[in-house]
Amino acid sequence: GAPLEVGQALFEIASLDKVSLEIEIPESEISLVEEDSAVQLRVDSAHAYSVDSCLTRIYPSAQLRDEANVFVAPIELDNQDGLYRPGMKGKATVYGPTRPWVWCYLREAFERITWLLGL
Repeated sequence: GAPLEVGQALFEIASLDKVSLEIEIPESEISLVEEDSAVQLRVDSAHAYSVDSCLTRIYPSAQLRDEANVFVAPIELDNQDGLYRPGMKGKATVYGPTRPWVWCYLREAFERITWLLGL
């Protein structure tokens, strides 16, 4: 609704040859994730196509997104085939340290008990 002056840019078009993706890591999982962790990305619009990459950076403070505290890790990807577009959503799997299979089932209960006991 604001008037433009002569020579002022109305909009800019960015190149899609390289895109930046943001991975949202839940607050409860941040202790299991480190920089240089392996990541597998899958965009909802291309179910059969996945990309392997690694985390190069994790922002040090949490952000509130979709009513949840998350830590954001940006990833730069080449987009020569134009598969990725701004605003797309997908899923990412970040691989942390290897744990015994029992830990996957008992971790949440263990963390709740230690929290209640103040340990």
